[in-house]
Amino acid sequence: MPIQDKLKNLTTSSPGIYKFLDEKGTVLYIGKAKNLKNRVKNYFQKSTKHGPKNRKLVEKTVDFEWIETNTEQEALILETNFIKELRPKYNILMKDDKNFVYVKVTLNEDYPRVMVVRNLEKDGAKYFGPKTSKSNVDKTLKLLTKIFPFRDCNYDIRDIDGAVVVKGAARNLPCLQFHIKKCLGPCIGEIKKAEYRKIIDKIVFFLKGQTAEIEKQIKTEMQEAAINRKFERAGKLRDNLFAIQNITDKQYVSEANFEERDVFGFVQDLGKTFFTLLQIRNGKMIGQEKFIVEGESLDEEAGSQILESFLKQYYAAATDIPGEILLPIELLNIKDLKEFLTEVAGKNVKLLVPQKGKKNALIALAEKNATSYAKANRLKWMEERTIDYEKLLDELSDVLKVEKKIRRMECYDISHLGGTDTVGSMVVFQNGKPKNTDYRHFKLRSLEEGEIDDFKAMNEVLERRLKYLAFDDKKMLLGDNYKIRRSKTTDLEFIEKIAKKEKLDLDNLEVKDFLILEKKVPLKKGDKGKQKKNVKKKIEKIENTKIVSFVRIQNLTEKVKEMGSLWIAEKERAKGFTNLL
Repeated sequence: MPIQDKLKNLTTSSPGIYKFLDEKGTVLYIGKAKNLKNRVKNYFQKSTKHGPKNRKLVEKTVDFEWIETNTEQEALILETNFIKELRPKYNILMKDDKNFVYVKVTLNEDYPRVMVVRNLEKDGAKYFGPKTSKSNVDKTLKLLTKIFPFRDCNYDIRDIDGAVVVKGAARNLPCLQFHIKKCLGPCIGEIKKAEYRKIIDKIVFFLKGQTAEIEKQIKTEMQEAAINRKFERAGKLRDNLFAIQNITDKQYVSEANFEERDVFGFVQDLGKTFFTLLQIRNGKMIGQEKFIVEGESLDEEAGSQILESFLKQYYAAATDIPGEILLPIELLNIKDLKEFLTEVAGKNVKLLVPQKGKKNALIALAEKNATSYAKANRLKWMEERTIDYEKLLDELSDVLKVEKKIRRMECYDISHLGGTDTVGSMVVFQNGKPKNTDYRHFKLRSLEEGEIDDFKAMNEVLERRLKYLAFDDKKMLLGDNYKIRRSKTTDLEFIEKIAKKEKLDLDNLEVKDFLILEKKVPLKKGDKGKQKKNVKKKIEKIENTKIVSFVRIQNLTEKVKEMGSLWIAEKERAKGFTNLL
């Protein structure tokens, strides 16, 4: 149905979301509206003045879909979920949000674990995040194991009537972590469930930023240990107390009223938006997260729309929403966003735009950090732009004494753990730059358990890779206008005609015996009309091609093949296809 006719079916009485689709059915943009008809109709009115990005969106849109909701709040939640799932090209998107990590504390277990995970699950565990830097999270947990030793194994350890049971495994001896005092040995019953839970509770307090509560508990335990003349334990508790105080002393103290709030600042640069989030809990800044948002606003109020879009996507993934959020600018739909956050958090959430005082100073601090983050990315971008990869490749060719210019490099490595879990890896550089999409990981099959043979492992990796190398190289060297494929039944008439003309010895022709090289050729006048007709009917575009070469491949033995009866069109012979074959 034409878009103008479809617009008539939209309702003016209920809110909802709408999706713009291209000719392939791909979702280009998702939006929400209080009045679906007025909002969507506005995009397709000739009188509406659109920006460049909005004009491009309207040009590519051939269809749209919509979903009606009962409330604006439902529409906002639905919009956020769809954007996260479909990631439309014209929506404002958080970059690398799939790489966020969370700290998971398995409070649903008798002896909880603390680990880093990438996905949230409704499993009764406690989650903290999202965090943008996994390395920083790993450092924090490494520090916590020194202060509060917790288990890092994956055993299912249960307390049944006061007895420790390790499900699915027989544990008689503790692991190395116990011997180096980074675990208290719950798997062998060295620590009771209640005592171990107290340690986990302290870790949870720490991750929440409630360090004052931890310090109070440790001081009490230290005094009790000293009174009972357990001086070694008292000394250990004192060291833990100093370690925690050393961490918290470095944190920025905002004010003494122990408020919990998130503070946002952002700056736009390089066609992207750089955000900084300061997390303040109990009056102390316990964390700083940095984000990059890609995509320009489709509305005039660009900053407001980008900030609103970012907040919806971030808090849809967040596990901790404070009661107060400080923003650098006013939002157009601040009421809807407040209702959304209140529903997600399960408590009242304030959205404030401070103009003066300590809260405004926090906004300034967040914006200062966002500016520094943008500058760091600009320097990185400028450094990449100034690298002369062509010159470097020429120098490498000279060093390696390679006559041709190096375009592609593949590097291989074999790794194993004392003869077990042997794997191979391949990294690729194209025109001097890493090509991550071509990286490969090989699970080796030729080695026996415990066998250490890097030569044999490398042989398997290269053999598996080289099976595809010939076709990859041909495709790269021939260019986009040429294609190598297996022969089809419709090709036999052409092959027979050429065989007769060139006096090729081709008896007992079989379709599967030939490889065909075909070339795209310009459309003729008669074909162009047909092409337009097909496009109008939304039938896949046709392309004229012709066969410019073929070769026959026959099996001599199970492992040996013979290639012969090569034919190349006269006009193509000067292009060196024989060398490729």
